[in-house]
Amino acid sequence: MSATKGRLSARRLKTLAILVAVSGLTVAHFLVAHATHGLHEIHIVLGGMYLIPIIAAALWFGLRGALATTALISLAYYAHIRLSWPGQPMENANEFAMIVV
Repeated sequence: MSATKGRLSARRLKTLAILVAVSGLTVAHFLVAHATHGLHEIHIVLGGMYLIPIIAAALWFGLRGALATTALISLAYYAHIRLSWPGQPMENANEFAMIVV
């Protein structure tokens, strides 16, 4: 029996790490969107932290990985805009700018 049987490959482990990071950031980002001013500051930082899994994907999987991760994050961010900030064009402009970044 192989010693690696039943273990995750390095590639799958890295993919899982990226998915966990994106999921965790997304949940946290949704939860603190409308809270106090202090939590809104954390909300802004969480938006910037989406760059971390994108950079990790670029390092581990190249351009394709970075683009796939960016697409996933952009979809999550778009959902966040539509669900957390409906009818708030001033805030929507900030949020759409973060997708572009």
